[in-house]
Amino acid sequence: KMFDNKANGNFGTFAASVDASHYFSDYNSIKLIGARTVNESSLQGTRYSVYTGFNGEYTHRFLDRLSTTLKGSYGEESFSDIAPGDLFRRNHAIAQVGASVQYAFRRWLDTTLEYYWRQKNSNINIYDSIENNISLTLKAFF
Repeated sequence: KMFDNKANGNFGTFAASVDASHYFSDYNSIKLIGARTVNESSLQGTRYSVYTGFNGEYTHRFLDRLSTTLKGSYGEESFSDIAPGDLFRRNHAIAQVGASVQYAFRRWLDTTLEYYWRQKNSNINIYDSIENNISLTLKAFF
């Protein structure tokens, strides 16, 4: 990934992802993913951030139409530059756990109820946060 910024100079780096899936049976599976991503930063004065982490999912299918998934992830995000107002470069450690239940009404229509808890610990305390999220999704496939 190449960044071209006249004010801060050019920068080039890599992004990578490795994943592994295993089906224990028709009803149980696991997925593990490790990734390094580079994103343009939304912080003024900071060119990009690098996120390195992993996540895992365990899915159990009760019936053909009903399944549940347990999820967890951990990663670290490092920013390229010191943002205005900060004394040093910002780094975040992010942990997330959650669960979802999915029900398929038809092959083309399903719904998911999901909950996750996310904690961000920053090396600058004012950016620490804890998030609880509950969502209900209805998807139609055409």
